[in-house]
Amino acid sequence: MCRLAAPALLFKSEAIVHPDEVALYIDRAECQLSYNPLQMALIWESLATRDVSLLAQALERRHNIPDGTAWVNYVRSHDDIGWTFADEDAAELGINGFDHRRFLNSFYVNRFPGSFARGVPFQDNPKTGDCRISGTTASLCGMEVDPAEAVERILLAHSVPFSTGGIPLLYLGDEVGQVNDYGYASEPGHGEDSRWVHRPHFPAEQYARRLDPATPEGAVYAGLKRMIEVRAATPGSPEPR
Repeated sequence: MCRLAAPALLFKSEAIVHPDEVALYIDRAECQLSYNPLQMALIWESLATRDVSLLAQALERRHNIPDGTAWVNYVRSHDDIGWTFADEDAAELGINGFDHRRFLNSFYVNRFPGSFARGVPFQDNPKTGDCRISGTTASLCGMEVDPAEAVERILLAHSVPFSTGGIPLLYLGDEVGQVNDYGYASEPGHGEDSRWVHRPHFPAEQYARRLDPATPEGAVYAGLKRMIEVRAATPGSPEPR
């Protein structure tokens, strides 16, 4: 009925499930667009491990989808980060999926020695080790630890969605390196949901510095703007959103 009333309307899948099941939603006659949660999760996995094996495997094996459809590729969204890689894919690379997820959870909430990340656990279950990760891109990349290195990580992470086809999605605040809002729990109704830590208020002071390349905000803004320019000039590329 929607397509009869609005033929230009497209449907987008948001299925945070096993990669095999994500692909089942994508079809020209069903959901023409789909979030790409596997790519998002493996960008963060690669930053933590300094190893791109799982990400490269996913790009080769699970990135292709039918003609007339497209991924929506992103580094962060409004939601938490869940480690959605398939255990069988990890096993081919000698990785134990359960143990690896525990490491990633520990790393991104600063419970692992040498971690640069300042994430916040979401639905942490100490008995099972199950946990997902909240936090802005900048905080997960270490902006509160070492701004210069964090800028490099932010731009590196975003280079993947901008260079792998599909539609790049930039989450508001990422373009100026906005960090976590640790006061989220003081707002009514937000205290029980740590995802509000990466749903902060508009950072007017940071946006005011976005044109100064000597600041972290300016460095991130200029780097992302350059990626957008290159992507827009690439033949056949959709406009970044």
